Order: sequence, then C-alpha cells, then structure tokens
Amino acid sequence: MDELRLGALTAIDGLWFLEAEVKFGFEQAFVLALDIWKNYGIVILRRLSRILGLSLDKDTPDPQTVNFLMETLCHVDGTECEG
Repeated sequence: MDELRLGALTAIDGLWFLEAEVKFGFEQAFVLALDIWKNYGIVILRRLSRILGLSLDKDTPDPQTVNFLMETLCHVDGTECEG
C-alpha cells in the first residue's frame, strides 16, 4: 500500500506540473512548483514536530531538531538525506 500511495503522490505531482506548464509555460510552472514544495516542506515539518511532541519555533528552528525531522521524513518516504 505504501508503494501505491507514494506512486500516486508522484503521479499527481507530475501531472500537476505538466498541466501548469501547458497553461503557463515551463518557467512559471517551475516557479510555482518550487513555491509549493517549499510550503509543503514547512507544513510537513511542523506537523511532524507536533506529532513527535517537539518544539519547532517557526522563526528560528533549532538546526538539530530540523535535521532530526528531515531524517525522519526521509525514512518515512524512502528517500535519502544527510544532516
């Protein structure tokens, strides 16, 4: 099920980008995608920190906490990262 869920999320992201590219051109679609992923990252980090009971100050997050959260997210989604 996890593979299906991750595959569906990847497909949705790709389809969204392709449609945005058709309507707005590559450059604007790329800018939109970067903005969306930046905001998604912030939302996910905050949600994960809340689930784990960690304090994540939105103005000055502790680098060790962010590193731990990023490593946890990578473990969950099967990607790799180094802190």
